[in-house]
Amino acid sequence: MKEETKALSAGHIFVNIHSIGHVTGPNMRFFNVAGLGGFQISDGPLFRRYLEPGEETVYYSSEEEFVDGVRFYLQNVPAAEAIRAQAQERVRRDWTYSNWLDQVFALLNLTPEG
Repeated sequence: MKEETKALSAGHIFVNIHSIGHVTGPNMRFFNVAGLGGFQISDGPLFRRYLEPGEETVYYSSEEEFVDGVRFYLQNVPAAEAIRAQAQERVRRDWTYSNWLDQVFALLNLTPEG
């Protein structure tokens, strides 16, 4: 975890690819990058229920959108920083393991104690 945090603080844009293998939901990197304060551009526009496009993350649907997005956010660091901060806040508020477990227990009509 320390190495991941160090890597995320050193980078500016992280590319997250879901189109190979993760078509039903985001991979854990999607949440880890955002939760540890990284900025990401992802090919997962179907995952907007987890992070809002343009506010908490950036999605792309084509190579052209990807290249344009990377260029834009490399040249507009304050815009990337705003998205990075909002994503981190959202993940820490809504998408922690504790929250997921609460949702699973609620769906199963159980309590953590049994």
